[in-house]
Amino acid sequence: MLMGNIQLTPTTVERAEPLDSVDPNRFAAYRKLHRALRGRYPVVSVLALMGLVVGAVYGWNRARIVYRSEGLIQIAYTLPAVMVKTDQNEPMQMYEEFVQSQVLLIEGKDVLSDALKRHEWSEGSAGGSKPVTAEQFAEQLVVEHPPRTQAIRVTYLSPIPDAAAAGVRAVIGSYLKLAGDRYSKSDVERLTVLNKRRDALTTQIDTILKTISEKSVPITANEIAMSDDLMREYIKQLDVVQSELGRLGARSAGSANPTVLGLQAQESHILTLINQYVHDYQNVQRVKAAAGTSGAGLMPEYQVYASSLSDLRNELETVNHRIESLELERSLAENRTTVISHGDIPTSPYKDQRLLFAAAGGIAGMLPPVLVISLLGLISGRLRYSDEAGFDTHNVSLLGILPLIDEKGENRLAIDFATHLVNQLRLRLQLMGRMDKRVFMITSSTSGEGKTSLTTALGLSFAKAGTRTLLIDSDIIGRSLSFRLCATHEPGLRAAVAEPEKANFKAIVENLWLLPAGRRDEFEQGSLSPGAMDRLLTLCRNQFDVVLIDSGPILASLDASAVALSADSVIVAISQGQQVSVVKRSFHLLRSINADIAGHVFNKAVPADYGRTMDQSSSRYLARARRIPGKNQPTRLQEFSFGPLAATGKTTRTEAINQGGK
Repeated sequence: MLMGNIQLTPTTVERAEPLDSVDPNRFAAYRKLHRALRGRYPVVSVLALMGLVVGAVYGWNRARIVYRSEGLIQIAYTLPAVMVKTDQNEPMQMYEEFVQSQVLLIEGKDVLSDALKRHEWSEGSAGGSKPVTAEQFAEQLVVEHPPRTQAIRVTYLSPIPDAAAAGVRAVIGSYLKLAGDRYSKSDVERLTVLNKRRDALTTQIDTILKTISEKSVPITANEIAMSDDLMREYIKQLDVVQSELGRLGARSAGSANPTVLGLQAQESHILTLINQYVHDYQNVQRVKAAAGTSGAGLMPEYQVYASSLSDLRNELETVNHRIESLELERSLAENRTTVISHGDIPTSPYKDQRLLFAAAGGIAGMLPPVLVISLLGLISGRLRYSDEAGFDTHNVSLLGILPLIDEKGENRLAIDFATHLVNQLRLRLQLMGRMDKRVFMITSSTSGEGKTSLTTALGLSFAKAGTRTLLIDSDIIGRSLSFRLCATHEPGLRAAVAEPEKANFKAIVENLWLLPAGRRDEFEQGSLSPGAMDRLLTLCRNQFDVVLIDSGPILASLDASAVALSADSVIVAISQGQQVSVVKRSFHLLRSINADIAGHVFNKAVPADYGRTMDQSSSRYLARARRIPGKNQPTRLQEFSFGPLAATGKTTRTEAINQGGK
């Protein structure tokens, strides 16, 4: 059974803005979510809190604490010279490119594979749960060269502090080993090439020297005299002696002539000197050629040997100098790479994601219960609170809220609230009646939504206020109003429609009359017409102050549409738990026939709904009055044939029957 809890709100009396200016889709998503969770917030809160705790704990345990260790390697741009400058100690050409190549070398497979085998890593990572592959190791390794520096920074991340330091140390150790091997191999190869070249040059020089010593170049005294003064003097003396011998021979001087003998001896001596000088001159040419001395005094044949020897000896000297320099600078060159920091064990985490993971896990844990309950609420599509109907009917006025009362009527406080609020609804309709709205049709979307109880309670309230009130039962199928007032077998609506002047207005209580639906065999559903109802209602307006028409459900009754056109206003009873789609169809039908909709009354409301919407002072007053001994004692509701809402009129079943029979 239903208890009428009617609440007047400021929006029901006067609109702050025209209906057309309100966007029905405004905040639609929020309203749908709120409707789905409304009334379920405590359960959702508890489940969400449990999910939050579980998700946060799970996220906290799954989060990684990352430690970072950092090592630093310096590659010198230039080195101090030990004796002389070489390419080992002078400023390095293409230094930046070389450093970048070392970065790539450290990140390469050779260094990483060797690092995983080193004792630094095996000892430092002993606390790890499982072995690390080269790919996993590379993912946690960061090698970079800060711009405008001579350093290479090696960083390793790990959830274990010792493993972070071990990773850096293992990588640096592997790099130094590999780079040192490459430096040593390069130096050995260079020295090997230089030594081979030195041996080749020495062999060539020896070959030329042997050729010079063994080769005899023919030369005459006259050729020597062309460039040698002493030889010219010898030749000149020889010419003088030979000229004198020729002159004496012309005179037929004898061979025994002392003068001739003297000249011959002198000639022989000069020839000996010339021959010896030629021999010595040749030896000097060989010596100069072997010494690599080139000049105008050297014969062309020896000039070639001297030039070759000079070039070979110069190149040999260069090779020997290069070998000596490499051997001297080799130890210093190995110090071009210096480790500034090998990687210390970190004392604090570099990245602690536990709070972030806990927050994410908490949010993830909260969402399932909220989403599941929201989805169930959205799927149900039922009205559970009074203000929800207004949103789904494009802000049709909420005239009142009727609380849900059990059949025994044990919740007396709810009955008092209903009495108070039904009177508020009656006052609201009286104010509307002053604007020539005196005929109200009360309908619903489907049966069982409390429209008959509402009609009865309003009629009793109007009658008690001294207003001549007529109740009309136009529900041809249900006839609930006629049944409750014991008038099911009396003439009613059909006779009144045919002859309004002979209408059977049956007195119920003081100021309250009933026009029954009539006997079931009088006419069938759909026989009412707007014209016939207009004539009847014109008569009713002249005889009564207020006319309340209890019609059938608007979606199921054909007569309800005809009555809606003749009534001044239509009041729609909406029951808690009704489908939203059904309510929308009802209002759409009423608007399609241009019926004037006064508003809707929300029925079967839970205490949390109607208790919240009532004025606080009125609620406290009614609750306090219930505690006064001897006052407001509960009435036996079983005596009422028309349900708990009739308690507002304080009329017993016996009184209703007696007055109905008058």
